Amino acid sequence: MQSNVNLTSYLLTKNAWKRSYKRILSIGTQGITTYKKEDFRVTNQWLYEEIISVRPDNGAAKANNSNGLQKFNLVTDSPGGRKNMLFLSEYRTEILTDLLRFRSLFADKPRPNIKVPAVKINWSDKEKPVFLEITPISIDQIDQSDGTRVACYTYRDINYLAPVTGLNGAFAIASGSQERIHLFRCTDPTALMNAASEASATYLGLVLNRTPAPLTLEHCKQLRLGPIASPENMVSTAEFIVQKVAPYRHGESAFPISRTLCLTEQLLVERDPISYRPVSA
Repeated sequence: MQSNVNLTSYLLTKNAWKRSYKRILSIGTQGITTYKKEDFRVTNQWLYEEIISVRPDNGAAKANNSNGLQKFNLVTDSPGGRKNMLFLSEYRTEILTDLLRFRSLFADKPRPNIKVPAVKINWSDKEKPVFLEITPISIDQIDQSDGTRVACYTYRDINYLAPVTGLNGAFAIASGSQERIHLFRCTDPTALMNAASEASATYLGLVLNRTPAPLTLEHCKQLRLGPIASPENMVSTAEFIVQKVAPYRHGESAFPISRTLCLTEQLLVERDPISYRPVSA
C-alpha cells in the first residue's frame, strides 16, 4: 500500500488467543494498518479488497466490559489465509463508521440500500423532492433531479428521530452538536425510521434514539437551528452582504446566492437578505 494515505487513527486492543495487544488502527485511502503503540512499527496491513466484513459484537452481555470497551470482529482473506479477529475499543462506533465508508471496495459487496422518495422541507417552507437512502452508517439525502448526494446524516451524529404531527408523513432528524432539526415527508416515515434503527444496530451496534412522543410542526420550525439559536442569541452585532456558492448542493456550475452574514454574541448566522429569515447558524 505504497500510495495509501491514512485518514483517521484510533487506539484499540487486539484480542489474540495467547494475549491482548494495544494497537493503533489507521483507516486509509487503500486499506487499514495496525501499528505498535510504543514505536509505531507496522504489525499488519489489509487492502480493502481483502476485507470480508466488519461487524460489532452485539452480544448484550459481552459487547461491553468494565472499561467501557466495545467489541467488533474483522474478517479478512489475504495471501496468508482467512482470519477472524476480535478488537475492543471505546471508539467502536467511530471506527466502524469510518471503515464502512469504503464498504464498496470490500471483497464481499454490500447489499443494495433501501431508498425511498421523499421531500425535504427547507428554511423557507419549500418542499424539494429527494431520495432518502438507508446505508449501513447513515441516512443520505439525494437530489432526485441529478442524483447528487447533498447530505449525509451519520447515525453516530443523530441525536434522535421523531415523527411530526401537523403535516402528513412528516418526520424529523435531529443531528449534530447543535441538534439541528431536518424536516422531511415520505409515504411511510415509521418504516424508514425503523430501517435506519435496524441498520445502525446491525452495522454499528448503536441504538438510535427515538422521541417518546411526536414533535409538533411548530416545534420543529422554532428549533430548526437547534436550542442555541434562541431569539436573544440571534441578535446581530454586525452584518455583511456576501455571495454564497454551494457546489456540493447545486453542482460545479452553481450560481452565487446573495446572503446576509450576521455576527452575534454566540453564532455566525446566514440569513436571506429579502425575508431576513435565518437559513443556517
